[in-house]
Amino acid sequence: MATSEQPVSSRALGLLVTIAVLAAVKAAANIFFPLFLAILLYLILSPLVEKLADWRIPKAVSALGVTLFVLAIVVVGIGLLMNPAVDWVRSAPDKLEQAEQKVRREVPFLGPKKPPASDAPESESADAGEGIKIDSGSITSVTGTVLSTTGSVLSGIVIVVVSLFFLLIEGDRIFHRAGLLLMERDGEPASLLTDVQHIVSRYLGTVTLINVVLGVAIGCTLWGLGLPNALLWGVMAALFNFVPFLGALVGASVVFVVALLTFDGWLWVALPPACYVLINSIEGYFVTPTVLGRTVKLSPFMIFLVLIAGSWLGGVLGMIVAVPFLVTVKIVCDHLPRLNGVARLIGDEETARERSRPRSREHPETPAMTAAQTD
Repeated sequence: MATSEQPVSSRALGLLVTIAVLAAVKAAANIFFPLFLAILLYLILSPLVEKLADWRIPKAVSALGVTLFVLAIVVVGIGLLMNPAVDWVRSAPDKLEQAEQKVRREVPFLGPKKPPASDAPESESADAGEGIKIDSGSITSVTGTVLSTTGSVLSGIVIVVVSLFFLLIEGDRIFHRAGLLLMERDGEPASLLTDVQHIVSRYLGTVTLINVVLGVAIGCTLWGLGLPNALLWGVMAALFNFVPFLGALVGASVVFVVALLTFDGWLWVALPPACYVLINSIEGYFVTPTVLGRTVKLSPFMIFLVLIAGSWLGGVLGMIVAVPFLVTVKIVCDHLPRLNGVARLIGDEETARERSRPRSREHPETPAMTAAQTD
């Protein structure tokens, strides 16, 4: 009886631990997500530090140079994109109303928008307008909100930069010791976790490079079509491409609204979002499968769930880092035999069928390791 109750109790304990971890992440999102972003940047940039080490450059110097380079990119990007991004966010309601009015003018059956009925007479509204007073408490509240948001952003940048610097210096040693702690007690080689780290680094670095090239291509295309703030939309496309399906849809919708407010003819209005979707489709159906092969295949339902969880835990930043996190978990579970069941749960149906086929014990490599070795 005790043996049958033990799995139930362990599963219940695992569920409670999962709920506790999610609650802790939600409560400490301002610390957790910058730390996780620093880990992702470490996995992406660690091959560059290793390459510099091969050129006999001290690791501390290489880590400092790479960290300062990332910080410079962030500072320059904020300087170039802050004003247009703030302007668009601030004027978004007015621009959406202008877009609605333009669509109603161009589409006859929609008709003009009726103005809202005023409940108060004109004389009363005029008298009320003369008696408008500015509440100092509301100004103080808005100022405090702006200052707290700015402080959280700056603290997040500091956490990312400092954590990235130390990870680039000591990350390999941390992974090696984690391998000694986790692998050897289960009879697995300690180097297995380090091999997984290198595979994840290669995958995330390749995906990031593809997204950067995608952003450059979309930004240059929109600039050539005469769309304002093309640099902002290119950066948006690169970041949104980390969010499968939903990112391309939201990006194309934003570009459509901007084109609607910029151009007059419907052909010119439809051309920018059509180019956006076309470039995204070329990347999704041809470039990424060709470059990465079948290294990682994820279940669309799992992607949807992790996007919801990321949005709940960390907002937009949580959605951006959610899929890279799921990819990292998938690759790790692919290479750790005791977690192969989790890998089958996260992967798509075809990958699950492939992993369910019997493999010889002499060649236990997974499809992800095989694809990484042939790159």
